[in-house]
Amino acid sequence: MTQRLAHPAQAIPAPESRPRRRVLPSGVAVVSAVVFAVVRPHLVDDTFITLAYARNLAFHGHWGLIAAETSNTATSPLNVLLLAALTLVLRDAVLAAGALFVLCQVALALALRRAGDRAGLPAWFAPTAVAMLTVNPLLLSSIGLEVELGAAGVAWLLVFAGERRPVALGVLTGLLALVRLDLVVVALVLFALRRRFWEKAWQSVLAAAAVALPWFAFSWVVLGSAVPDTVIIKTLQKSWGPWDFGNGPGLYAEVFPWATIASFLPAALALLAFALCVADAARGGPGCGRSSRWCRPGSRTT
Repeated sequence: MTQRLAHPAQAIPAPESRPRRRVLPSGVAVVSAVVFAVVRPHLVDDTFITLAYARNLAFHGHWGLIAAETSNTATSPLNVLLLAALTLVLRDAVLAAGALFVLCQVALALALRRAGDRAGLPAWFAPTAVAMLTVNPLLLSSIGLEVELGAAGVAWLLVFAGERRPVALGVLTGLLALVRLDLVVVALVLFALRRRFWEKAWQSVLAAAAVALPWFAFSWVVLGSAVPDTVIIKTLQKSWGPWDFGNGPGLYAEVFPWATIASFLPAALALLAFALCVADAARGGPGCGRSSRWCRPGSRTT
């Protein structure tokens, strides 16, 4: 009888303990803090423009780049609001930028792990993805801006879309609209790619509107326009000299060739891996599921 009871226990892997589940977020937090300490002396001017908004809001309750004028040029209202809240607590806007970067990195790691668990991806998927993003030169140059916040938001959007949680999906879509208005396009794509995406769609729409519309109404009345001025400027500005959105990476490649390769290589590898998974699934294989040769069976349970 002892042997028969022991057999199922050996066949079914035990779920990870809570201390072990904390390894990823703890490790990401420590590494991200070290990365910010290294990058801190090299923050770009756009970051300090954003931090000026956050500092004025935190210490003076004023929305503007300078104390004498109210302005609406902050591209990401939610980024400014979060930075202002952290600045109010930490009393230092630059330190607040570091804290928000660390929090977004941890949120990103947790979302990727959860999405990977659901998709049956191996345990190394989330830490590897976060590591590649953490050392990405293009993303490192934007610390303090809304890029990391948007990445974490999109990752959780993927989780909620996969889990078919319409209200959470709508809430996060509304928040992403406040991070960057163009991220709504990503939300719409993920929403439409779901199977039977129209089911309970009204819940997602109402939740998104409930989150985003109050800010847009406030911005219209108090700040003079529903959306930031930069959205209008960039929409009307078709190009920057000979460079535009389509050929912009070419400018990076001319000026910073190795940094450009390091920045775009992870995206290229991801597209290649996705193509291989689709091709494997088309041949009747498991694609990138848990039984795929890419994964170790039983390496993780959810």
